Amino acid sequence: ISMPPMPNRLVQQWLAFLLALQGTDNVFQLGDPLMATPFGSRAGTPVVNGGGQTGYSLVTRGWTANASGVLLPGDYLQIGYRLYRNLTVLNADSSGNATASIWPQIRESPVDGAPLVLTNTQWLLRLKQNARKWSVTENRVYGIQFEATEAL
Repeated sequence: ISMPPMPNRLVQQWLAFLLALQGTDNVFQLGDPLMATPFGSRAGTPVVNGGGQTGYSLVTRGWTANASGVLLPGDYLQIGYRLYRNLTVLNADSSGNATASIWPQIRESPVDGAPLVLTNTQWLLRLKQNARKWSVTENRVYGIQFEATEAL
């Protein structure tokens, strides 16, 4: 993860946050600021439709009946602390149900009725290693880079 250039005051907050993680010991949540809102219509209040689901498909309900394009390819959806990407155009049927093709596969079966978070989604991450890098220019503009992986 490479952060955009930032002034000293802001970089110190980020450095304190990264140091407080104590290397790979703790986890944190971080989202994609360029995808805070999905491209699909998000029509309805979607939830998981049936517990015990596994694999690369997620059965959902609670969409607006017959709504087209409730999620589009590349849109994120979050269930609990797990983040997935929708792979196809998702349309709701006449009952407001829809089955999403997702990546990665479901790792922990969600419970029936678990809400789908569609805006400001976040991954649960952990630093990949104890190294964190930062740099500073002559004009006191800082840069931060760190590697993270999904906390499984």
